[in-house]
Formats: sequence, structure tokens, C-alpha cells
Amino acid sequence: MISKFLLFSAMFLFASCVSIERNNPDDPGSSYFGKDKMSGGLCGDFLNGTEREHYGKSKAQFCDARDGKKYVYVRIGSQTWLAENLNFNASGSKCYNDQENNCDTYGRLYSWGAAKEVCPVGWHLPSIGDWLALMKSINPGCYRSDFCDLAAINLKTTNGWSSNGNGIDDYGFSALPGGAEYSGDDFDYVGEYGIWWSASENNSNKAQYIVIHYASENVGYYDDDKNKSLLQSVRCLRDN
Repeated sequence: MISKFLLFSAMFLFASCVSIERNNPDDPGSSYFGKDKMSGGLCGDFLNGTEREHYGKSKAQFCDARDGKKYVYVRIGSQTWLAENLNFNASGSKCYNDQENNCDTYGRLYSWGAAKEVCPVGWHLPSIGDWLALMKSINPGCYRSDFCDLAAINLKTTNGWSSNGNGIDDYGFSALPGGAEYSGDDFDYVGEYGIWWSASENNSNKAQYIVIHYASENVGYYDDDKNKSLLQSVRCLRDN
């Protein structure tokens, strides 16, 4: 009886330690970043934090345990952002023009309701306040409620935007113009606009969003006319 009790106690202590380690947000290999070290699963033996080149910069990656996709991420100011749009195949989400290669480049497009739920464990859809904190990390002088001077040129990729509207991508955020779907397969603005949902609502029907335009160095953030049923891009922000 004593030996069985000691064995059970040791197993419980080991499981507790593993649980703590796996959920440590400072450990790139923990389940906080989407990897379960005990079960492996779709992420197998992938070590979160492994770097790969992405738009000319070496960036750390994590593996989304839901489908095994690997995303790069960057630290900007006090925040950690995905450095690419989410591409998880949630119900109702679409590729631009229903073409899979567009998902490979721009990620999938989501309604606001889906966007609120679709980020991996340990990540979330950023609020307008989160987006503004990002802009202020790039340009502390941002103060207006409708745009942030010069932030877009620092966030946009160095290629892929229409009419040479590319950026310098200083921070590795690598914003791309993924466009949107406005109603019943009416897709528009790929190459011209990057449009991202925020978690902030305007009212029961509309939500706030971020816009980067090929012809502007500024980032706009609005709450005036985006119905929650429209499909737009998602960038996830790490919880801590």
C-alpha cells in the first residue's frame, strides 16, 4: 500500500510539473504556443521558436496544433504578433476568389464572429486598443482616432502591393493586401488594401477594423460601416 501511494504521488507531481512547463508563455516550445509536448499530434517533434526566412528576415515560428500549420511571429514593443495572416480553415471562412493559392499568400477571410474565435490557444483577436498600441510602438506621435501617420510604410511588405505601394517592413510585421469579400462571392481589393478585423464592436451589427492602402503611408482604423458578416483578414496577438 505504501509503495503504491508513493508511486501515485510521484506520478501526480510529475504531471503537475509537466503541466506548468507546457503552459509557460516564456518557453517557445510550450503548449502556450500551440505544441503539446506529451502527445506530439500534428506538430510532431517541431520545436516552437525554430526560425525561418520570411520576407527577407529570419523569424521565429510556432506550430498550430489544430492543423499543423507553422506561423512566423515578431515582437514589436511589448506585443508579440503573427507576422502573417491566419490561415485556419474555420467554417464559413474563404480564400480570396475561392482560390487556394490566395490562402497560401494572404491567409483566409473571416466574418467578425469567426474572427473572434479562430486564433490558436494562447493568441487572440486584437482590439482597436491593441492595434493602436502597435502603431504607437512604430510612431509614438500617433494621436488621432482615424489614422496613424507613417505606420503603414513600416508595416507593409517590400513587395506585393499595387502600383509600387510597397513598404519597408522595418519591424517584420509583413502586412499584405489580402482584400475582402463583401457579399456572396463579391471579392475586391486584393493587391490594394489590407483589411483586418479588431475585436472591438461599434454596435450589434458592426465592428471596428484596420485598413492599410497601397497608396498611403498611414494606417486607418474605423468603426463606421463594416457589417460583421463581411469576410476580412485576421492577425492574431499573443495573450501575454
